[in-house]
Formats: sequence, C-alpha cells, structure tokens
Amino acid sequence: IACFLKNLISSLDFIMQRIPLIDISPLFQYPSEKDSVASVSKAIADACTGMGFFYCTGHGMSDAQISEAIGAARSLFELDMQQKQAMNSLNSPLRRGYTPQGGQHNCNPSENSKACMPDAKESYVLGAGPDMPKPPKNPVAEAAMNSCPTKAEDSNVPDQRPADQQGQAQGTGRELQGQQQNDQEPADAQSPMHGSNQLPPESVLPGFQGIMRSYWQQLLGVSQVLALGLAKSLDLPDSFFVSKMQDPVAQMLCVRYNMQAPPPSSGATHATAATQAPAGPDLGSGSDDRLLGCGTHTDCGFMTLLCSDGEGLEVCTPQGTWVAAPVIPGALLVNLGDMAAMWTNGRYRSTPHRVLLPRIPSSSSTSHAPSRVSLVFFCNCDFYAPVRAIESSNSEEGTTAGR
Repeated sequence: IACFLKNLISSLDFIMQRIPLIDISPLFQYPSEKDSVASVSKAIADACTGMGFFYCTGHGMSDAQISEAIGAARSLFELDMQQKQAMNSLNSPLRRGYTPQGGQHNCNPSENSKACMPDAKESYVLGAGPDMPKPPKNPVAEAAMNSCPTKAEDSNVPDQRPADQQGQAQGTGRELQGQQQNDQEPADAQSPMHGSNQLPPESVLPGFQGIMRSYWQQLLGVSQVLALGLAKSLDLPDSFFVSKMQDPVAQMLCVRYNMQAPPPSSGATHATAATQAPAGPDLGSGSDDRLLGCGTHTDCGFMTLLCSDGEGLEVCTPQGTWVAAPVIPGALLVNLGDMAAMWTNGRYRSTPHRVLLPRIPSSSSTSHAPSRVSLVFFCNCDFYAPVRAIESSNSEEGTTAGR
C-alpha cells in the first residue's frame, strides 16, 4: 500500500507540474455546442487556478501564420544597428519601438544596483493606435455581447475619463462604438495609451507592417474568444470580459535573446552570476546553469498570448518549483496577469515566469550562437473599463483597466 501511495503521489505531482494543453475550437462554435463549450471552460478554470499557464490549440491560426510573424520579427532584429536605432523607443512618448540589449526593459530587479544584471535581450514594441487594426468582426464576441445585457455592476468604480466624457455610459465598448460613429474624433483618441508606432519603412523591411498588422488583428480576435471562455469558467455573464475588450489597450513585445553566458572565470560560475539578479522562489540560473535572459516577473495586465521559436521559458509552479514551457508547434501559450488576478480576487493565478538564455552547443562557435525570438501579445482591456474584484463586497471601491 505504501508503494502504491508513493507512486500515486508521484503521478499527481507530475500532473500538477505540467502546463495543460486545451483545444479551444469549441468556443468558436458558441453559442451552440454547449456541452463542449462547458468542457473547455472547465479546463480553463482548472488551468488558471493551478499552473496559471496553458497552451491553446484550435485558435484558427495556421502554423505558417505564426512562423511568418516570428520570421518578420527576426528580420527586424537582423537589421543593422543604425536602422534599428532610428526606431529607438526613447523617441516615443509611449516607449514604442526598438530597445537595444541592456536598455530599459529589465526584469532583473535587485536591491543592490551593482549586482543587478540587465536582461540579455533586445526588444521591439508595437501598441494599439491609429496605425494598428481594431478587433476583427467576431461572431463569437457579438453573440456574447447579445447574450445578456451588460449590467451596471461597476457603478462604484470611479470614473477616470476626461471631464467632458464623464456622465456617459461607462466604457464597455458598445458605447464607444456608438460614440465613434457620431463624433469626428475616433474612440481610441480618448485613451492616453493609444498612439502611433515606430514602424520600419517598406523600403527597409518589406512586408513587415502587413504581416504584423494581420497577426495583431488575429490575436485580438483570439483574445476575445478566450475572454468568453474565461467568463464562462467563472460563471459570469458571457459578455463580462468581451464587453470590456472592444478597443483594448493591447501591446506586442517582440524579443530576441541573443547573448550567450560567458564561460566560467576564476571565482565565478554561471549559477553564481545569475543568482545575483532575480528575487523570489528558487531563482538561480535555472535547471541547467544558464544565465537569465529575462528575470522572474509576473505580467501586469489582463491576458498574455505568446509564441516563440526556441526553448528557454520557465514557469513557477504552485509548489514553487520551475518547469520548462517547451514550444509546441501551432500552439499559443496563454497566461493571465496581475489585473486578472485582482479581478478574480486571487482565484486565478498571475504566475511568475522567467527566460533562460539559449545554450550554445559545445561544437558551435560564438559567432553562430543561437538566438530565441518571442512574440508576446499583451491583451489588456479598454482603458476605461471598470475593474473590481468579482467576489468582493459591493462597497469596495474598484478601479479601471488603465489606472
């Protein structure tokens, strides 16, 4: 019996430390296929209360579309430095554009600044604005919006909009769509987080703009479908999250991790160097002594959808151990951020994660070091969408998504 129980515990521990894989295709059949939709929603609930990450397939995007977007990002990073610096994020009030390695995007905080190692990555940021598409016409989102009226559950959330917009129906998206039709100014001009991007000219990087706009719009659509699944997983009205994602404050972070850890020197090892920077549970250099490309952090927003062309991402389990998040061809990796954790009153996890640098095979030269490219799509809600913990007291003051 003791042996049986030991094996059972080991099996359960193995299951608990795996990132689940969920086929979300039934959500695209909403409002039909009720049993299948309920099954997917249950799987989402289990993933979000457990690991906090899950892979999703059946999202409607082809492997070729995902690979094309990753390839476009890689082509951008392969431009010469002068071309990349022409799009430096410091030129943008919203810090969009290119950031060289060792720049402002640093996830390795430390109380001792001298011991703080900068993240070993270069990045490029795109954000919502007039030069990026709005969410596509989405039958699933429309059906969710029409399934039940959006109740005024957020009347106690302070109105953060400009004074000339206060007193209007507060920000679930239908009102914004109507206002955009009636006003000369587009609705996204009302959000301080909407703005222009620094896009490479067609003459510099042909096809980049079209590829990224198409990929962006597809992910907006997938995010809305996932939002339906999240609402159903929490037994909320089907329109609860979708209604607050009509013109979301989305951002896409393109990242290339391309710095190889230096060889061990006297008195220092890979592990010694890596443990100087991050903070949190078991934050050494990782299971194979590689340095951190991106230090331990949680995402601050609502929902993140990620794809990558290489290994390195690790996720912190509820038990406080690190597990690898391998690349699954055609799958998107989904996790929730701090806003979702707040919204669900801590029921759903905003999970710490980190990235280890690509390892150079011993037979390779440093001049042919591998790199890892990731596209990290942060789909937040409409800027003025009211946010209050769904299981908290009605007297508790809430906030807004952009606050």
